[in-house]
Amino acid sequence: MSRIRKLAIAGGTFGVALSIGFVMQNGDALADRYGAEVPLVEGDAFDQPLASAALSPLAPPGGTAGLAQVAAPTIGAAPIADPDVDVTVPVAEAEPTMPEPPEELTQAAVSMASLGPIAFQGPPATSAAVAMTAAPAQPSADTAEDAGDGADAITVAAPAAPAAPACETSLSAEVGQAALVTLRLDAVCLPDAQATIHHQGMIFTLVTDATGSARVVVPALAERAVFIASFDGGDGAVATAEVPAIANYDRAVLQWQGDSGLQIHALEFGADYGSEGHVWAASARTPSMAIAGEGGFLTSLGDGQGVAPLRAEVYTFPSAVNRTSGDVVLSVEAEITDETCERDVSAQSIQISPGSPAHALDLTMAMPECSAVGDFLVLKNMLEDLTLAAR
Repeated sequence: MSRIRKLAIAGGTFGVALSIGFVMQNGDALADRYGAEVPLVEGDAFDQPLASAALSPLAPPGGTAGLAQVAAPTIGAAPIADPDVDVTVPVAEAEPTMPEPPEELTQAAVSMASLGPIAFQGPPATSAAVAMTAAPAQPSADTAEDAGDGADAITVAAPAAPAAPACETSLSAEVGQAALVTLRLDAVCLPDAQATIHHQGMIFTLVTDATGSARVVVPALAERAVFIASFDGGDGAVATAEVPAIANYDRAVLQWQGDSGLQIHALEFGADYGSEGHVWAASARTPSMAIAGEGGFLTSLGDGQGVAPLRAEVYTFPSAVNRTSGDVVLSVEAEITDETCERDVSAQSIQISPGSPAHALDLTMAMPECSAVGDFLVLKNMLEDLTLAAR
């Protein structure tokens, strides 16, 4: 064998050996870069974000000392060829694989495929709770206005109308001294309205105030007293009261309609007109006289307002506690006025006494000619006199 041939074989052998040594020393690194299975990494390596650890370049085992400086290939690049050695290293076109994360990280349930290419430049991001609130509801309304082309109509709710007051009529009764009962009438929907009060055959009218209320003190005519308030429209109310003190009193009632000029006059124990014992509308006295047993008093009912008003007068005498013996003369007088002259006047009397049933009497009388205006007619048969013994 010629010397030249020996040198060629030796050089080829040395070149093959050199190539094999290069491949053996760098095979693990190339495998790590181009598709070999990446071993599971444990420990502090996973203190960094998962994606960052998976995508960062991997250094070959044992460091880089003693390795040839080879440019890092890119995925899909052409095979690397050594210009001095006739050896080529095939490049496997494989996608990098993700290492299996430890169990504590599997709860994150991150789908890397859905994230796309991500560049990790700074520290890992932290998550924060976000409060989700519902969008404000659109106001509702019965009608809507045009909000413009292409825009939804915006509606505004109309304010609700205030509730109408309850139109109830009530009547209350409160018993006081001297067998008197205070009535309170409330009819909120009937202001300035005429009401008729009924009690044991006695009738009178009054007009409510601007709030639909009225108050009146009525002498009771029965122990179990029933009071009725009625209006022309059909509204009304009822109240009852127990008045046991009525057994101590005599009462005489005179009632009429309109301005008839009728009056009750009581002359107690021989009194004359105008004296202290003369009880009538101009000298009515107070209930305290009867409570003390010193004499009677007069109560006027009805305010004279409204259409064809009804009025009444009630004389009360404390017969059960009277301190004086004698008679009380009762009479009805009718004044002749311009309104009553030459006309018929109607009236009714009611009289009650302890232990006796009520007694009523109706009267219609023709008034004298108008030339007698200012005079009085005395009717002695409308009411019975009282004969009393001292108690």
